[in-house]
Amino acid sequence: MTSRFTRLAAVAATAAVAGMTVTPAFAAEAGTCSGSISWPISPSFISYSTKMGNKLEVTDGAKLEGKNITFDIDGAKTKAASKDGKVTIVTKGKVHSTGHEGKMDTTLTDISFTIDKDGKTGEIATNFRAREFKDFNASAPMGDWINGNGVKVANMALSPAADLSGKDVAANGTTTFDKNTDSVKIFPTYDAGRELGAVSIEAKGCGLAKETESTPAPSKPVVPPVTPKDPGKEQPGKDNGSSAGGGVGIVAIIALVGAALAGLFQWAVSQGLVPAPR
Repeated sequence: MTSRFTRLAAVAATAAVAGMTVTPAFAAEAGTCSGSISWPISPSFISYSTKMGNKLEVTDGAKLEGKNITFDIDGAKTKAASKDGKVTIVTKGKVHSTGHEGKMDTTLTDISFTIDKDGKTGEIATNFRAREFKDFNASAPMGDWINGNGVKVANMALSPAADLSGKDVAANGTTTFDKNTDSVKIFPTYDAGRELGAVSIEAKGCGLAKETESTPAPSKPVVPPVTPKDPGKEQPGKDNGSSAGGGVGIVAIIALVGAALAGLFQWAVSQGLVPAPR
């Protein structure tokens, strides 16, 4: 009986565990940062770089569209660069401009647009490789090659203010030239505060809203198979791993003792040792 009860209890427990329903709790997947930014650098930049004798090449994720340049957003670099409550959107693309028979030769890459916490102001920076400009005179010598990274070239004024707290960032505004010791190597003829081109930012998933990493669904527990015990090997009253099994064992012992006493009483009656019950 004990063995049978133990087996039934084990089977019932197995069925209960196997029948449990596990509901996967997936969090929202971490978003990606993408989109584009339009900025012509300055209205005169494209006009000058495309006139006869000069050359403008816009490649590797940037596109020349009429009098404007559109840059695709580099999501990975943008996520890494945004910090301290500011959003720094790094773009793909290369802009290569040549003029004056090669005396002016400039390549811009990794142009970044940083929006300040208030969403109203910001700055534009770029990596560059350029030939040092000497003079417009035809007899002027070719300059040496110079390089720079993260050089600030412009200030942004955005209206209305951009909301950086959400998932997406959209902004429009004006830009002006920031004249410094490095920016003049890129644009040697620009004056401080010169009005540059209008900027338009459309960035999806690049805001400061916190992302919830996806969590895998919990796996269903694996229930080990239950091997029935040999009834002949079980001893009444022995602990079989459950209080129910122990209780049944005690009842079995009491029943056996009672049966033995009943048999002894009947033998005593048959031998005349005790009177038969009436």
